[in-house]
Amino acid sequence: MKLKYTEIKTEREKRFEAQEGICSLCGEAMDHNHSNALVRPVLDHCHYTGRIRAVIHGDCNVLLGKIENFTRFKGKSMSGRLAQALEGVYSYMSADYSDEPYHPKHRSPNDKEILRLKRILRRSKRQETKAKYRKLIEDLQ
Repeated sequence: MKLKYTEIKTEREKRFEAQEGICSLCGEAMDHNHSNALVRPVLDHCHYTGRIRAVIHGDCNVLLGKIENFTRFKGKSMSGRLAQALEGVYSYMSADYSDEPYHPKHRSPNDKEILRLKRILRRSKRQETKAKYRKLIEDLQ
């Protein structure tokens, strides 16, 4: 059986209720009324088989699409290397990198505050104000 486009909403609602509003991918609650389309539920389907899988967040669907497209366009097998890579993602991202240097593009909260103060300094007119912000910036560096 193939759904018609006009049946998508009904099917999504039915599955949403059956899943008790929980995303099948991340396990978090979904919200029909959220203003951000990436948080709202979508009816996910497999692009290989065309079969509907479940209702998931819009952003989870985007992530899943990127993973599937990577495997499809890079000629990777859905089994084997992909499964191994996905298993490695969590350990890779959760490893302790605290002894490693910061990337030059990274902006720490301190860096952001210095940039904010520099913007204020550039707009300042009075010498006392400029001196105040130069001192604040110096103290943070």
